[in-house]
Amino acid sequence: MALTEWDQILSCGDNDCGQVGHFTDNDVIELPKILRFLVSKRLVVVVQIACGNNHSLALTSCGELYSWGYNIYGQLGIQSLKDLPHFNAPVQLTTILGTPLATIACGGNHSFLISKSSAVFGGARTLAASWGSMTSRVVRIPRN
Repeated sequence: MALTEWDQILSCGDNDCGQVGHFTDNDVIELPKILRFLVSKRLVVVVQIACGNNHSLALTSCGELYSWGYNIYGQLGIQSLKDLPHFNAPVQLTTILGTPLATIACGGNHSFLISKSSAVFGGARTLAASWGSMTSRVVRIPRN
């Protein structure tokens, strides 16, 4: 996945969990394609992207956060049903609405969000390296 100088997301590659974000579950997207999605009938300007093993995040200029791909551990920050373990198109994350975000990051099966006030939110399958503890647990909604 790449963010162009024209604020467009290009994505291709393995897509078995919808992580490429082109509204399809095709196994592989061979050539880079522009990822297009609309919010409130206006074009979204993406300023930052992040990718995990099988999930992706995008932050817009107006502070909206979108996630898509594999969500079995809650790495998208979306409470999904067990029969819908992944999303093949960007979904707006609403659990932290009103919190201005500065930075987004993904690891293998987890995501982190850093607010402009330096609060850190994380969600997903947490391991020692990602949370700094020796426990393993699942956090399905971003927590501070």
